[in-house]
Amino acid sequence: MGRPTPPSGLLHQLPLEVLIVIFQWVLFDSHTFWQKIKASLALSQIDRQLREVVCKTPLLWVYLTCPPASSPQVKGGPNLTQLLKLVASRSASAPLQIEARQVKFRDLSSLFEVVCKPSQVSRWQTFKIAYDDRSTGPFLNRYKDDLRQAMDPLFSLLWSSRPRMEYLTDLVICQRDVDATSPGLFGKPWRLPIAPNLIRMLIENAEISWSETPFYPSLVELTLKNPLSGYNEPGGPNLTRFLERQTSITTLKLLGSFATVECLTDRFTMPNLVDLHLMVEGPFNTDFLCNLNAPNLDQLTVCPSLKGWGPVFWDKEKASQLKIKTVKELIWYQVTEEDFIHIKDGPLYILLAANISSDACIRRQSD
Repeated sequence: MGRPTPPSGLLHQLPLEVLIVIFQWVLFDSHTFWQKIKASLALSQIDRQLREVVCKTPLLWVYLTCPPASSPQVKGGPNLTQLLKLVASRSASAPLQIEARQVKFRDLSSLFEVVCKPSQVSRWQTFKIAYDDRSTGPFLNRYKDDLRQAMDPLFSLLWSSRPRMEYLTDLVICQRDVDATSPGLFGKPWRLPIAPNLIRMLIENAEISWSETPFYPSLVELTLKNPLSGYNEPGGPNLTRFLERQTSITTLKLLGSFATVECLTDRFTMPNLVDLHLMVEGPFNTDFLCNLNAPNLDQLTVCPSLKGWGPVFWDKEKASQLKIKTVKELIWYQVTEEDFIHIKDGPLYILLAANISSDACIRRQSD
């Protein structure tokens, strides 16, 4: 009886196309970008023949990120900059997936040193970054200096050349633990890139130069949570003009504090908007829903905190100006069955229910 065939021997018997699909599934099963990088490296070390297949398959090397701040780097391995350069070189000309979430600043510097090179910028397909402001504590100034230094290659790229990113489809910029009393974390606001194929964008607590933001002809989903304006910019008018320019948006999510919508005081039109989420904290009036002209609005989702929308509900003149007649589905988000009973007696429910389509569905969603 012959010796059993080792696993790598079985892999050698598979067609090249099947092998590549299997390797891609290994990466798909790796949840974080850092795990995907480690998976690609592990696959390249099975044996010499498979290493050649792995190293010459660019789609296995398109993920660029840093190790989580909570996990130390492997001792004795190549430094992070060298590792990321290796990964980027093996990706050849494939579109890049870039992510940095809660990472060490020195690692962030290594990432931007690699991905902000002109040869790489044009290949960005997804770019997602989340960082802390941490505007308290004895090390505040040192923290901010370190963060600015780490982000400098990225801001230099955005402000010096205004790159055109043909592949970019997903953009996420999140600043956590923001302190609104000390704006200007980087000395200048974010300047968003030119990206004609951008599909989804999420901005959270980040200062944006809205007046310089370009038209995104492919943008269909936009999420704004406490969007801040750049220095010396009137936030509301510029943000309103930005929204009106993005005529392809079908889903708009406004989250965070009531200021997210309170600054939108001018009338504007979003011709293709179908799905609107209003999940903001604190009371504010209904001027936003009066100013927004969305002739194809079909679904409106609101959050329980909107119960505080105050006495304006009894203003009949304003109520008649609400532009939500086309809504076919009104969803109360994160609401228990017990709370929904009380919400039905509230002024917000009465107002919205009276101003939507008579055959509209009104329901709750627990999560």
